[in-house]
Amino acid sequence: MTDGKLRIGIVGCGVVTRRHHVPAILKNPSLEIGRIYDVAPGVAEDLRGRFGLSCPASRDLDELLDDDTLDLVNICTPGPLHFEQACHALERGRNILLEKPPLYTLEEWREVADRADRWGRKVGVIFNNRYRNVVQELKSHLDSGRIGMPVKVHITHHANLVYSESPWLWDQKSSKYLVYEFGIHHFDMLVYLFGEHESVVSVIASGQRFIPELITDIHVTVRFRSGVLATIDITQDSTRHSTYFSKMEVFGTAADALVRFFPPMVRLTAGMEHPVQILWTEMSSFMKLAFDLATRRYFQGRNRGHEEIFRMLAGWLRRDETFPLDLRKVLPTVRLLHEISERIPAYCLQVLR
Repeated sequence: MTDGKLRIGIVGCGVVTRRHHVPAILKNPSLEIGRIYDVAPGVAEDLRGRFGLSCPASRDLDELLDDDTLDLVNICTPGPLHFEQACHALERGRNILLEKPPLYTLEEWREVADRADRWGRKVGVIFNNRYRNVVQELKSHLDSGRIGMPVKVHITHHANLVYSESPWLWDQKSSKYLVYEFGIHHFDMLVYLFGEHESVVSVIASGQRFIPELITDIHVTVRFRSGVLATIDITQDSTRHSTYFSKMEVFGTAADALVRFFPPMVRLTAGMEHPVQILWTEMSSFMKLAFDLATRRYFQGRNRGHEEIFRMLAGWLRRDETFPLDLRKVLPTVRLLHEISERIPAYCLQVLR
């Protein structure tokens, strides 16, 4: 800690670091970037130049971990590297923050948690979708009782082809990409909003003849201890459908809620939906989007989740405040992801460690 600021070392300088972590850290007056690392030539130097950082850039991970001025190591590398790097950082006496997916199995989770206890260190994770505006708005409706007792939840997530993403994701045996990269936010939102799951009722995973080597669709049904029955439809392939969007529908005993992520909107309905209500909420969502785009608030707001996590993280490190994304506290999400992936044979062909 220098000048009262917590110093963060960043491991991995790819897209998520550029778009989310560095802007969120720089916006927080309690934090500063102390050192950055990436194994690829020039990547760390490019990040430093892009944001005008004065911290050292390195291609040697041990050099970063040996820096005793760092209060936290922020691991933003591809998911299959997280377990080994987390264990290595803990052995060097570092607190760590893991970008999603934090870890791939319950065994990895237990090992990292045990090492954190052994070395007296803290491990946090990034589940930033919990803090998106529409998710927080939905949670306030649930907490206030306006929806009554939630009974059913439907989530639909249709997105682009995996080959437009980072190449390391294409190896689904290592990345388990449909569950741990693109589904993970939605599964964690369910746990965040409705508590621990009781059972994974069904998992249907499929591909298509155009892309025989990949699973492109999963349909999952989960029953939660709170009584909620959730269905999640995830498609990561733009040729299987004509839409590209994410939405969540919550059905309750007092009202139903439609959550749309773009343009952002939460609409409550009790009884038959009135056309005027639909028109008004649609117009309001588009007018707000236009205003936010015109004033540049939209792109700033897209990073709200990461900014909130780093705000809470600073209090956790400095004053030992409660941190909701402590590795041990996210076990319900880790357990749900693990049980779903165990039901997909293609994800079980390779034992990671």
